[in-house]
Amino acid sequence: MSESAQMVSGLDSFRERFSRIVIHFTWFNVFLVMGTAWWGGNVSLVAVSGAALLLGAAATGAWLKFGSGIETRLATSMSLAGLVALFVASLSAPAGQPSYQLDGHMYFFAVLAILASWVDWRALVAYAAVVAVHHLALNFIMPWAVFPEGADFARVVFHATIVVAEVGALWWMTDSLAKAFGASDAA
Repeated sequence: MSESAQMVSGLDSFRERFSRIVIHFTWFNVFLVMGTAWWGGNVSLVAVSGAALLLGAAATGAWLKFGSGIETRLATSMSLAGLVALFVASLSAPAGQPSYQLDGHMYFFAVLAILASWVDWRALVAYAAVVAVHHLALNFIMPWAVFPEGADFARVVFHATIVVAEVGALWWMTDSLAKAFGASDAA
């Protein structure tokens, strides 16, 4: 093989390093969800832990098979969206008791920002799509799992607007970074 065929792009190398970080981060979130479900005691520990373990296993399986490929970028993004959703549900509290669910929603935005490290707009859109479907569906099916006061369609729309704004900014940033990596590799 020629020397140029053996070279790995700077972006590929960056993604490979991040893939190891995001897998550890995914498993941190699996245990965060399990611990929160146990601590809160308001959701089924077995069901939530089982779902969290499946999400962690799906992300890890994709990583083991595809490395830092698009399949892994999508699987980790969607798995983390599911894990944050389980985390928020685990923060629910009975009526009249303090609930940290609304505070927990900030974690959706933090994880979305972390996933920008994939430098791939598709990972951001996949994450946002899972979050949107989760909020919309659970708002009607299991409102207690999303908001402490129950169903609130206006709040779902408000949160969606913020997610769209964040995805837009991160999309621009990741596209700019990908182009910068490409220019650096070409130099």
